[in-house]
Amino acid sequence: MVAAVDQTVELLPWQRWVKRLASLILTLLCAWLLAKLVWLIVAPAPVHLMPPVTGQQSMSGAPALSASPVHLFGEVGQEAVVAVKNVDAPDTRLRLELLGVMQASIAEASSAIIAQKGGKGDFYRVGDIVQGRTKLGGVYTDKVILDTAGKLETLKFEEFSSRGVGVSARADEPDPRDVRDAKVSTLRDRFSRIRRPSEFMGIASDAALQSPEVVIDGLGLDPIGVGEGYSVSDSSVLLKAGMKKGDVLLSINGQSLGDASSDQALLEQVMQEGRAQIEVQRGNSRFMINQSFGAQN
Repeated sequence: MVAAVDQTVELLPWQRWVKRLASLILTLLCAWLLAKLVWLIVAPAPVHLMPPVTGQQSMSGAPALSASPVHLFGEVGQEAVVAVKNVDAPDTRLRLELLGVMQASIAEASSAIIAQKGGKGDFYRVGDIVQGRTKLGGVYTDKVILDTAGKLETLKFEEFSSRGVGVSARADEPDPRDVRDAKVSTLRDRFSRIRRPSEFMGIASDAALQSPEVVIDGLGLDPIGVGEGYSVSDSSVLLKAGMKKGDVLLSINGQSLGDASSDQALLEQVMQEGRAQIEVQRGNSRFMINQSFGAQN
């Protein structure tokens, strides 16, 4: 039986947790959608002058990630990237290893996969903290720049550091699932550090560049099936907000959840209406959460 929880009625502690959770999820997802729409309006794909084509190089109109000299991401077509002025900085002494680079059409959106020596790589965008006070300052085809309170250092691919620029070794192409897992792992770590609802907004701006599936995985939600909602996993960061393993987010405003593409259209509707009625199932019980949001909230 579905029971609507009215905001004028005093809620039980766990119901207040769930209401707060609903607000956080809607804030995150709506911020992702809004950021994506604004990005398309204010930052259309720029036209860039490309260097002269020589040898067997070719210009491809299809957008793709720029491959690093060691081909960690396979030999793919070139994407027009912003010409970033080369920075001459000494090699870093930090025990870090560069595993991959991904250059975007906007320099600030470029990213890299960096690991502690011998450890598992994590996904970082320009501006993210890599270690201590050290941030990722810039991404190039053969290296990245690390910024520690204004002190710049260079982190190169292992082959470039030990053998010199121009000498590259063929590396096995990484499994795309490993790259995705690195993104999800980093996103989960950032979600787990959240202490205040307002902190979701900062993460939402970063998550806007991720796929909806990566964001769902980062929250620790498992899609049950189209129209069947999302289940809270045992590793979900939402457990800290009062949710329990196995809780299911079923629908918003009467429309079932579970398909990323249709859920995006539903979020547009929710943003226009400024309200959401979220259906949650816990065991054999179902309950509704009424949530209003807008500029005043």
